[in-house]
Amino acid sequence: MEAAAIALIVAVVFGVFIMFAVASSAADRRRREGLADWARTQGLAYAEQRPDLVRRFSGTPFRGGRGAKAKNVLSGRWRDRSVTVYEYSYTTSSSNGQTTTTTTHKFTIVAVATGATPVLQVKDKHLGHRLLDLIGIGDLELGDEKFDERFHLQCDDAAFARTALDQDTRRWLGSRPDVVPFRLSGDHLVLWTNGTLPPERIRNRVDAAVDLVERLLSPVDGPVGD
Repeated sequence: MEAAAIALIVAVVFGVFIMFAVASSAADRRRREGLADWARTQGLAYAEQRPDLVRRFSGTPFRGGRGAKAKNVLSGRWRDRSVTVYEYSYTTSSSNGQTTTTTTHKFTIVAVATGATPVLQVKDKHLGHRLLDLIGIGDLELGDEKFDERFHLQCDDAAFARTALDQDTRRWLGSRPDVVPFRLSGDHLVLWTNGTLPPERIRNRVDAAVDLVERLLSPVDGPVGD
């Protein structure tokens, strides 16, 4: 009797697992089909996966975990600029000594080709940045009290940062939390956000990225490549 009960429990658990797996697979398929259909209406190409994009960019959020993937990739011209949008994910594991928990981290990446630029990154400031500021070893500041208080800036060319982030652009960034964080990677503007986005939000995200490029740089671009 006890063996029969155990077998029943195992069968139920297995059945639930299969049910969730099938539902997840169906949801993934619907998402792929929806993105591919939307891409066609926008004149963009769709690829289910692009392994070449996994290590194409460095820095946050591309430097963590294992099993990194770049999938559901949309690419092409947008407002006469070369753009690539994709879902980037990786996994991490943590253990309390008894059980191990695996977490999948997902991001939506928007990359707009820019031509050659210095590396420039703008993120919201957190407590660690503020503590470094207090002891005088913080990163570059622009002399704009509101901007310097709110944003953490890293750049390998201070003169370029001051030119790109002029007063009008700083004011615009203060009203556009949807474009921070961002990084000029040396040949692309990269925006990232947690999670995945439905097609109707991708349009706004790409428009915001192109708006930012047009404020930061002169109009030069090229395709995403190795």
